Amino acid sequence: MRIKIRSSAGTAIVDVDKDLLILGLTNLLRENHFKDTQIASYKFGYPPKNIDASTQETIENVGIKPNEQLVATDATGVSGYHASAKTDTKVPPKPVQSDIPSVYIPKQDKYLILRNVPDDNSCLFNSVSLAVTGSIDWKKLDLRRVVAETILSSPETYNEAILGRPVGEYCKWIQKPESWGGAIELGILSKHLGVRIQTYDIDLGSPITFQDEQLPPKLFILLVYSGIHYDTLVTNRSLSKDRHGDLGKWTEDNGITDACAKLVTLLQTKNYATNTTKFRVRCLDCYEILVGETGASQHANKTGHTSFGEVK
Repeated sequence: MRIKIRSSAGTAIVDVDKDLLILGLTNLLRENHFKDTQIASYKFGYPPKNIDASTQETIENVGIKPNEQLVATDATGVSGYHASAKTDTKVPPKPVQSDIPSVYIPKQDKYLILRNVPDDNSCLFNSVSLAVTGSIDWKKLDLRRVVAETILSSPETYNEAILGRPVGEYCKWIQKPESWGGAIELGILSKHLGVRIQTYDIDLGSPITFQDEQLPPKLFILLVYSGIHYDTLVTNRSLSKDRHGDLGKWTEDNGITDACAKLVTLLQTKNYATNTTKFRVRCLDCYEILVGETGASQHANKTGHTSFGEVK
């Protein structure tokens, strides 16, 4: 729909989707039309209705109709009704209040959003599935079987020294739903699916890239790793827990990498990462409390137990 916005910085006519958030409209105007204006609110209709510029409701839901005229008021209180009173005072925009870890990508007018997958020992496989297919269900792509068959067909690459246990034993183990995946699995899946998998270790703040070096893929996906858990990053025009409209694979960066670096920093402040040398886990088979990744690994080798949960 087409709407007209008047502000102290001038007038803009924009074509927008009715499902665009008010916050998205604000960011669009700031990036492309009113670069020196920090919009605080909008007024429209009669009697005038006032809408906060950081509202996370859609244009349609707040009552804005096609060809509507909005009057934008900046953070200093100056509106489009009083353009001559424009001030150069710059006030930071009101921060978005949301419990969803995200970063806005101006180039796309979308958000880069952290999507959590279940903590069910298959988080790596489900994270990859979510990014590639939009579904948290690794079984649809039979990813564990793919890993096992690849290992069996490449004995020179995946031998006992690399796997840490006999090849046949490892292949049986990785196909169990309670077995955790790691770097070996990501390397195999990146080649099988034809995607570059950029995995951000939140504790380190840096990415590890898995891809076919002989045939570098055009598509890429983003995962984040807490030390014991994998989640997926997606882009979406709407900032909500609803995954409708999520996109988890891309061919062009278009601001995604910069947003990802900011989101990783945000997750670090939220203590998303787990120190794998000090965290405590409970064996869900015998309920013994273990310390660190080493403790869990030693317990698994000793008992055959492979199901663990973090002790908060």
